[in-house]
Amino acid sequence: MGIAFSIGDLQVHWYGILIMLGVVAAINTAWLEARRRGEDTDRVLTLALIVVPAGVIGARLYHVIDKWETYSQDPITILGAQGLGIFGAVIGGALGIIIYTRLRHLSTWRWLD
Repeated sequence: MGIAFSIGDLQVHWYGILIMLGVVAAINTAWLEARRRGEDTDRVLTLALIVVPAGVIGARLYHVIDKWETYSQDPITILGAQGLGIFGAVIGGALGIIIYTRLRHLSTWRWLD
């Protein structure tokens, strides 16, 4: 997939748009499920503020580890190069949920579900 559109030097790629739509759909689904289960729906939004950045960080870390032979040659490129790994996003997001639920004394398994 290529570039969807550009605003000056900023290029917005189709995969970025699709990932963001997936994030919005996941938050919406989680909110609806929390409401159905009688949970506090505000927690879903709070969790999203934690899980989304944790997922992005996890995705980037996974990508760097996966491509370490490339990044080890010039570590400064870690900061500027592109690349994310979905497995890292899932791990990072799950860790965000685990930390939040432990700090708030909530059922981790229930919120992971």
